Amino acid sequence: MRSTGANREDVPNFYAAVYRLVAQIPAGKVTTYGQIARWLGHPSAARAVGYALHALPTGSDIPWQRVINAAGRVSSRCDRHYEGIQRALLEAEGVRFDSCGSVDLQRFGWRGPLAGEHDQRRETHQHQDTHQQEDNRHVPAQGAHIQASRHHRT
Repeated sequence: MRSTGANREDVPNFYAAVYRLVAQIPAGKVTTYGQIARWLGHPSAARAVGYALHALPTGSDIPWQRVINAAGRVSSRCDRHYEGIQRALLEAEGVRFDSCGSVDLQRFGWRGPLAGEHDQRRETHQHQDTHQQEDNRHVPAQGAHIQASRHHRT
């Protein structure tokens, strides 16, 4: 039997982790089975990610359609009908396919669960840097003012 990157004992937890992560993918964005596996710390478990999504019950609110293969294409399933459904769901969210049936992962790819945190952290640091620069500009001015008032008293 081929290893999926997750132990049999871990499968329910792995599936739950897949579902939590996939639930975070915003509408209009996609990611790959392999990227989900890497973010979960199981880089060789792309196929297990596919199994987890295939195991979702009908009517689940997990956006399974936002996970595609590394080539940017909808993966074949045991029922080809799902390929059309997945593509239609993605197109309804604004994801576009080229003439070969591929999604531009640079344009529509989700950067991951921490992408927003990284962007927010970068903005916070830029904001802090701006204030630090402003504070540094005020210190010499305040020092000059203090020295001028001392000089005026003498």
